[in-house]
Amino acid sequence: MNQQKGALKLKGTHGDFTFAETVDGFVWKKKRKAVSLETILTNPDFVKLKHNIQEFGRAGKAVKLIRTAFHDQLEWAKDRRLTPRMQTLMVKLVKSDSTHGRGERLVENGDFRLLNNFEMNGNAELQRSMPVKLSTVYDRVSGNVSVDIPS
Repeated sequence: MNQQKGALKLKGTHGDFTFAETVDGFVWKKKRKAVSLETILTNPDFVKLKHNIQEFGRAGKAVKLIRTAFHDQLEWAKDRRLTPRMQTLMVKLVKSDSTHGRGERLVENGDFRLLNNFEMNGNAELQRSMPVKLSTVYDRVSGNVSVDIPS
């Protein structure tokens, strides 16, 4: 979305434009012509888009799985932009899968080193709160991840 500058603080829809207030200030976007789901799924012109949708969905499921697994720990540590930041990272992780082709790439075959130094709260970095050297080990065979926090 584009940010509004100036004194006009518009909200709602006017013509082809939608105006809204977000945490980043007032923003606007132009309406786009919608394409039906059937067209996306059947038309060969939309194959790349279909593959992107599939991989984005896999990344979204991984985000939900992580958020569910760490729900109790995240309750007080997260910020309001955790999910979109994590979704962006998971899409990168899916795209790092070199064993499958486009549209078939999986989270579990991605490069998990991308998760190193990911902050659950972008406003309060863990390294500032707890300045220790963490060591992380990923075991693909067992599916376990271990983090060693020194005393």
